[in-house]
Amino acid sequence: MLGLIAALTPVLYKHVSERRQDIDNINEANTLQLLKDHTNEYIEENKDII
Repeated sequence: MLGLIAALTPVLYKHVSERRQDIDNINEANTLQLLKDHTNEYIEENKDII
């Protein structure tokens, strides 16, 4: 049983690590999208001043 756990741990760790990286990438993309949207709103609201 310990051998099975020892054999699967690296595979599971790699899978979890990849998913965590995917989630981080999605969060960063969402943040950039939010910044872009708010920047566009600001520019539209203040284009006479800018």
